[in-house]
Amino acid sequence: VAVGADSDGSLDSFVTILHRNSESGSTESVTSDDDSGPDFESLAQFEVQAGEHYFVDVNGYGDSTTPYRLDITTGPMPQDDYPDSPDTAFAVALSPAESVNPGAASLSANLEIAFDHDTFEFVAPVSGRVSVSVGATGDSFLDSYLTIYHRDASGAPVSVTVDDDSGPGLDSFAQLEVVAGGRYVLEVSGYGSSAGGYHLDISTALPGSDDFGNDFGLAANMGLVNVS
Repeated sequence: VAVGADSDGSLDSFVTILHRNSESGSTESVTSDDDSGPDFESLAQFEVQAGEHYFVDVNGYGDSTTPYRLDITTGPMPQDDYPDSPDTAFAVALSPAESVNPGAASLSANLEIAFDHDTFEFVAPVSGRVSVSVGATGDSFLDSYLTIYHRDASGAPVSVTVDDDSGPGLDSFAQLEVVAGGRYVLEVSGYGSSAGGYHLDISTALPGSDDFGNDFGLAANMGLVNVS
């Protein structure tokens, strides 16, 4: 469901999708969206069942008003490109320790529908600081959300950090310290009902490659000169 302002309008739309339960008759919210489409347009995706009743509630964000277009399309569910759960995460091979740029990888993926999750697992080939960025592709309006896990001794994923918009625009960017041989899981999702294509980039900065220390114990001596 897409809601966009007419060519001469400037509506900042907000759409809510509701479903009428065929058994109880009650109306339940399915999803909502503000700006997942181009500019300030709304775009919501959801699964439907044949014969069921759905409602589209369109509002202007704040006091925004103007004529708008409402487009509804239905198609088969797209095939998911990567697993949804950390338990079945796709294994990503980072460049080996002996390579020129160890601990690096990049790939392109897609959150095909709203509330899709893609999960990736890697084993750190070296110890260091890993940077992970999730950037929307040129034709995508994805507002990405990144969660990073470390697998504990039992193999269970333990959340390490999360990020929404630390990268350019609505892109995600996060850093963490890794230990060689450690197993880490990246979970990519969309903020709210946001979906679309993205690039996933992983890089590792080795210990000692930082130009200045990160704490007081490693602070650099500036060597000030007395000019009196």
